[in-house]
Amino acid sequence: MSKIYTDKKINKFDDNCPENCFNKISSELGIKRLEYCRALHAEENAILQSAKIGGMPIGNGTIYTTTYPCELCAKKLYQIGIRTIYYTEPYPESISEQVFLEDGTKIIERIAFEGVKSYSYFRLFKPVYDKKELSEIERYELSAQ
Repeated sequence: MSKIYTDKKINKFDDNCPENCFNKISSELGIKRLEYCRALHAEENAILQSAKIGGMPIGNGTIYTTTYPCELCAKKLYQIGIRTIYYTEPYPESISEQVFLEDGTKIIERIAFEGVKSYSYFRLFKPVYDKKELSEIERYELSAQ
């Protein structure tokens, strides 16, 4: 259904283009039509939710992210005046730091998270056996006695 819906939207723009040129280009180059996706990056969502709900101003604020901001998010964070970015993972081949976050006029502090990350935290406290396996082990031990 998603492909059908996307194709209908693309066909509206195909008037000035030879038949299905967008579809051919996207299939040959493997380009995904992200403008038809409802997903947002976490930074974009945080900015929009703050604007929608209101409350505290975001200028001179701090943002916590799982991944270092991509180029698009870095531009948005720069424009709204974020002063500190905490992140847990580097963003592969990102130019956002050199181009958008180090321009010499605004100082945006970037701090890598140090500590136990969520995956390791949950793995640390995850039970060795799930409930079903544990009940089978207990039954086996009782029957062996």
